[in-house]
Amino acid sequence: MSNSKYVCPECGSSIVAWADLDAQIIFKVNESGNLINQRIENLFQSDGRCGVQCSKCDWKIDDISEEDDPFFALANEALKQQEVIKLLSAKRD
Repeated sequence: MSNSKYVCPECGSSIVAWADLDAQIIFKVNESGNLINQRIENLFQSDGRCGVQCSKCDWKIDDISEEDDPFFALANEALKQQEVIKLLSAKRD
């Protein structure tokens, strides 16, 4: 097990910090009634859902508080970075 405080405390694997975002997809409608010019906007949800989870096992903290340091700072940084995203893009298969 690693001595780093930034790994999963249960299995030692790498962790990921996440922040939920709410998005809205908007289409223009052309004169034929077809949806065109897709745009996806971040709606900047205000409830601040964020957390930290393991990349391999089921460990996670999704109701994070300052007592969960150092994970609190990571989750809040993910939330802060989410707040600067205005437009999103979709990958199509």
